[in-house]
Amino acid sequence: MNADRKKRLVIFAGIFVAAVLVVVGLVLFWPSQQECVGADCVAGSQYCASGCCLGTTVVDKVVGCAVRSWGCAASWNQSTFSCGSGCDGTYDQGACNANWAQRAVYKWVDCWVQQCGYEKEYYEVCSYQWVRHCNAYYCWWTREEVCAEKYRYVYRCHTVLSRCYVFWGYESYVASCSKVSNPAWTNCCGSGPPPTNTPPPPPPPTNTPVPPTAAPTRTPTPTPNRTPTPTATPTVAPLVVSLTPQYGSLVLYGPKLGLPAQTLNGTISGGTPPFAVTLTVQRPDNTTSSYNLSSSGNFSFGPAQAGDTYFGTTQEGTWRAWFTVTDTGGRTATSNTVTWQVVFYPVHGVP
Repeated sequence: MNADRKKRLVIFAGIFVAAVLVVVGLVLFWPSQQECVGADCVAGSQYCASGCCLGTTVVDKVVGCAVRSWGCAASWNQSTFSCGSGCDGTYDQGACNANWAQRAVYKWVDCWVQQCGYEKEYYEVCSYQWVRHCNAYYCWWTREEVCAEKYRYVYRCHTVLSRCYVFWGYESYVASCSKVSNPAWTNCCGSGPPPTNTPPPPPPPTNTPVPPTAAPTRTPTPTPNRTPTPTATPTVAPLVVSLTPQYGSLVLYGPKLGLPAQTLNGTISGGTPPFAVTLTVQRPDNTTSSYNLSSSGNFSFGPAQAGDTYFGTTQEGTWRAWFTVTDTGGRTATSNTVTWQVVFYPVHGVP
């Protein structure tokens, strides 16, 4: 029984000592409001005026900007804004702006190229000659065909599948980050934002005698002009476009044989839709055709859109295509140039 009572007394004494320490800590470290010498200061206002500075507040400060794959990231640290007899500390409402740039993109793609050169070709040259034959008794002549093998060099070209390093388009990336700061306090008094708790001026005393012959003149209180806060302009991502052919090689007038015609696939990102697209197709004889499209993003262009069953297969050789795009904000971009080969494969039959 005595042991339990001693245990309870020890626990109660510990709780009492802890409470006393908490009260002492609050008394010692609670921000003092006795140092205020101005009428417009309150605790925690983070404002210095006439040497008055009250409260202690931890604020964020931008110390640097780092480039990330998606943009820029601010590096923050926490600074203590302390108010005492003077005014010190730092305060920063800054951020980081991304400085965007564009760079060309090249890719390896499959393409059909012509390889030409001289090849060694063998052939026979034959003629009829009289040949003399003899035995032990007599000789005779016979007319025989005599052939000799010769060779010559012939210039030939072959279309082969190869790898081409071609321009693919432009991509946007963050080249650097710039720090945007808005410091409000730096070892100053009387600076920073005005306090929001400024008391209104006291009303005039009601017992002031008024002359009977003169009415009191009231001075109109000027209405402060409020500067409207500018609306932030949304940042529009830059236009990034690219074009891809569905087939790297096609057969001349292939749809007649049940083979496909060409289909071009375009991708558009960034900007503000809808987009005005001008697709240009260049034939092997360097003649071009342009097609005007309206798109809200990615698009495909083939025989149905061109109104041509044999789109992209009507001439033998190298075809090229590209497109330009304009968004509703007037931004323009040009895609990469794609190529494909159209070859002629004659139909061989039994003679």
